Amino acid sequence: ARRYLGVATRTEGYRLHLATYGEWQNKEGGATMRLTVHVPVAIQVVGVSGYRGPTSVGQGELKNQKMKAPLTECYWYGPIEPAQGWSSIALRPDGAKARAKDGPVL
Repeated sequence: ARRYLGVATRTEGYRLHLATYGEWQNKEGGATMRLTVHVPVAIQVVGVSGYRGPTSVGQGELKNQKMKAPLTECYWYGPIEPAQGWSSIALRPDGAKARAKDGPVL
């Protein structure tokens, strides 16, 4: 179900905002993600509440969503696309093989 978790971006002037989408939580369980971003030392990084988790500003709507492929391994209760005005970026799993083969992980 990892394919339904993602990171959404939005620019505001010179600022780049990153927010998660697809995360969800209910009494039966949930899905969360951890984001690692590598940036040059000269870039200021500011953490802002509301940009991660099931209530992230990057979460799209649950209504009328179409699954990318039928889920056979589990049920999915979170949005599969970023919110309107946000764009999805490509991700890859973090790991020693991924870093060694493909360079830095975003």
